[in-house]
Amino acid sequence: MRLYNIGYSTAAMPYLRQAADTGDVESMYYMGESERRQKMMGFTTAAMEWYLKAAEQGDPYAMLRLFQGGACIGGCPERSAC
Repeated sequence: MRLYNIGYSTAAMPYLRQAADTGDVESMYYMGESERRQKMMGFTTAAMEWYLKAAEQGDPYAMLRLFQGGACIGGCPERSAC
């Protein structure tokens, strides 16, 4: 988180991924943020997948990003929490 917060999101990704893969919801959200920022603020499929994982665990910021990215327009996936 420290690397991400000081602007080194690319360097933080391996650590965030490791934490996210073990179930850390905050790391899932930040993986989505890192993926989105790497593509010049693009809402990529990889970013959406991380946000969805975090949203399924109840993260409100991930739910907001999914909504802002248009993922919830026309109905959300049946298993999603957005």
